[in-house]
Amino acid sequence: MKWIDSHIHVDQYKDEEKSRLLKEVENSNEIKGLIAVSMNYQSCKETLSLAKKYPFIYPAIGFHPEQQIHKEECDQIYQLIEQNAEEIVAIGEVGLPYYLRKEDERIAVDPYIAVLKKFIELASKYNLPIILHAVYEDADTVCDLLEKYKVSRAHFHWFKGSDETMKRMMKNGYHISITP
Repeated sequence: MKWIDSHIHVDQYKDEEKSRLLKEVENSNEIKGLIAVSMNYQSCKETLSLAKKYPFIYPAIGFHPEQQIHKEECDQIYQLIEQNAEEIVAIGEVGLPYYLRKEDERIAVDPYIAVLKKFIELASKYNLPIILHAVYEDADTVCDLLEKYKVSRAHFHWFKGSDETMKRMMKNGYHISITP
């Protein structure tokens, strides 16, 4: 049996550790590939670059929501998606900033919803799966958006939420992963 890591931030590893990891995967008979998700614009560029160098890296580009939004940076990422829609396997990691809002109650969710909507629209336009960071009640908001834009290929990474939300996700055919 061959395995695919469905969610790894390859670009976030330090150089020495990244080299070791990539060499291990390259020489592995068990690991078929890595779906490399992105954090920000620089991360997207590095993920795309790594995918060109290592054929077992399947790039997903997006903007991780647990950070401050920079409109210009998000616009650059939207453009990268438009320019590389044929080379990427998914949009991600994207979603809503649950933990950031817990740390700072002044952070409004509406700008993050606007950014996420654009990523969902791009997923719909290019028929790409979307890799989501949406936990607890944020998952319901994301499900509403996915349903509105008729995006059926979604992976909720590191899901934590209610049984009702999980049943909704299952009914919609979304994938759910949890972290031990």
